[in-house]
Amino acid sequence: MKQILLVDDDFLSLNAFYGLADWKRYGLRIAYEAHNGREALAYLESCAQLPDAAFIDVCMPDMDGIALLTHMRERYPTVACFMLSSYSDYPYVREALKLGAADYLLKHELCPDGLLKLLASAGLCQAAGEPSADPEHSLLQALAGDAASDAAGTLLLARYQGERPLLDAQQRSILQTCRHILNDMPGAAVCAPEAGVLALLLPPDVPDTAHAQQLCELLQKALVKYHNARYAFATPRACADAEKLRGYYELLMREWRPPVGMHSFLSTRESAVLTLAVLDGQKSVIDPTLQSLFSGARRQPELNNALLALLCHMRRTLGLPAGDRPNVPDDDAVRAQAYFRQQFERLCDQNSRRLAGRYSPVIRDALAYLNLHYAQDIHLGDVARHCHLSYNHLSHLFKKETGDNLISSLNRIRVYHAAHALFFGGASVSAASQSAGFKGYNHFVQTFKAVTGMTPSEFRRSPAAVDWLLSFSPAGPGET
Repeated sequence: MKQILLVDDDFLSLNAFYGLADWKRYGLRIAYEAHNGREALAYLESCAQLPDAAFIDVCMPDMDGIALLTHMRERYPTVACFMLSSYSDYPYVREALKLGAADYLLKHELCPDGLLKLLASAGLCQAAGEPSADPEHSLLQALAGDAASDAAGTLLLARYQGERPLLDAQQRSILQTCRHILNDMPGAAVCAPEAGVLALLLPPDVPDTAHAQQLCELLQKALVKYHNARYAFATPRACADAEKLRGYYELLMREWRPPVGMHSFLSTRESAVLTLAVLDGQKSVIDPTLQSLFSGARRQPELNNALLALLCHMRRTLGLPAGDRPNVPDDDAVRAQAYFRQQFERLCDQNSRRLAGRYSPVIRDALAYLNLHYAQDIHLGDVARHCHLSYNHLSHLFKKETGDNLISSLNRIRVYHAAHALFFGGASVSAASQSAGFKGYNHFVQTFKAVTGMTPSEFRRSPAAVDWLLSFSPAGPGET
């Protein structure tokens, strides 16, 4: 089996590479992943068997891809090196090919067929064989009660904690992140037996329950950081056979309450506009939206009840007390509109105070600066100067409190505003990219897909785009 070395400092890019193909079927195995050039060289010096190919990101900290390629051509000339980049900068392409790179590939253009053909032409990939026994399929069989399954081991079950359902693209991306984390554990498997539920099976030789619990914590942090998705894990359970796996799964599913849904007389778009106005502190959006609702040909009692249900749902989501049910006049649209305007504006203020306690004053100041200037050509040194700190000190504090770095948070904020412009503003992809501060179209598409799980065009057409906007936190995946 041919061995592949991955060298990239970006988790999402590494994650995407793992999901490009069923590598084992083509006689390939990802032997190791390094996060900079020095780490890759250390692996090459210590490994018993050199990899057959290396996929190397051009831009990395400590030692970049071009420097690594130079060392590899001198010390390990038998390893075929493929350079990866988000940019088609000619100087990088020329330098990489001049140093002997097998090819220069753009990350956003990678696709399974093209990559497998490239590897086959280089003699690194064989034709796909018959699918071998798939641990994920065996786990699904066991949870479905199929007696033919021989799955056994330590079972981890987790349930999504968000109020709104996950998009299919988000679910696929979450599964791929779990597979990535389990990559160094042969025999481990992960699947989604139903919407919002993750099932992970660790092999029987897992040392103990404490080891499984540590893995749960690692997975929780990764899913929050990379997908802004919170999961609650049940206590790990060692199961000797597939029948016990099924019984434990059924027991937990009976205990877990299904997520609370909300039936609304409002359209999804109208509910989303009011919700986003509260979450983003945009009071100016509330009055015109309510004016449009109350001037339409809708029955007053049903509209009042729908708005009250939305207010109750939002208070619960924000962790605020529901309060007593008010007596809203069903026959006076003017008074009812004034009441709801006051209530939604009050929620804006309460949410702002709630968020104020989430981060220290310095980090709130930095986030406010990013949210205010995201459409401009921001230099991170400007953010540090605005906060009266050195860049290194601000980066350390930001990472500690939010779990993210400044650049990643800025990109998330830009994607959020671009998504809002695409769905609610009807902007073109190019216009949304420019309005959100992205300088290159290709970089925008790649970043947008990494954050949302969809291309901008797919997002604009998706009926679930509103759910993504409502569940996404522009401030980043910090603790709530």
